[in-house]
Amino acid sequence: MISAIISSGQCAAGRGAIDAARYAGIPLGGWYPKAAVVDRVEELRAYGLEEMESADAEVCGERNIALSDATLILTSGHLVGTARSTAMMCDHHRKPWLHIDLDERSLRRSHLHRPPHDLAIAKKIQAWIERRCDERDGAPEPPPVCKLYVTGRRELCPSGMRLAVKRCVVDVLIATRSAWCHTDMAAGIVAKARSRKQPSWYGSRIRAVCSTNDE
Repeated sequence: MISAIISSGQCAAGRGAIDAARYAGIPLGGWYPKAAVVDRVEELRAYGLEEMESADAEVCGERNIALSDATLILTSGHLVGTARSTAMMCDHHRKPWLHIDLDERSLRRSHLHRPPHDLAIAKKIQAWIERRCDERDGAPEPPPVCKLYVTGRRELCPSGMRLAVKRCVVDVLIATRSAWCHTDMAAGIVAKARSRKQPSWYGSRIRAVCSTNDE
């Protein structure tokens, strides 16, 4: 189960994770580097993030890795650049990590239509969180209750990445039933969708995931 989302808010994936945590109502925290974009500092502080004494983004990322129990790396494409550096830091600290490539099907999809591909991604992350899969022999496993650091590539920000990550993380929170410990998520997300006069794709997600989990 995910007890909290950790983010630096310095890349599209990190900002999408913040959006997901706020939407689902679960605890949010993390560190962001000193001298981060000035007009966003107050926003990050309001979300519960703390400023580091260092302006080095890699040092900040390493502290977030140390603060969390597991790291989810979401990119559009291969594990390269700063995303690869994050994975190497996780290995150095013996912290579990998982990389997911959110391909163009996830980044370009319609707001009202969610392909089965997305649910498969959520189920894959769920299996990792619940320690039912291990893609790397000998890799450490996430603890039963974990603070999850969500990040991506700082040097690449494709259109739609922030929204794709938000939806992916919300799917994972539903799949792992994490948010039920903090809010009445099942009713809350449906009410939010209805208030926006949009089809409740979150609600359909709950029904799909719960029916699978209860089998």
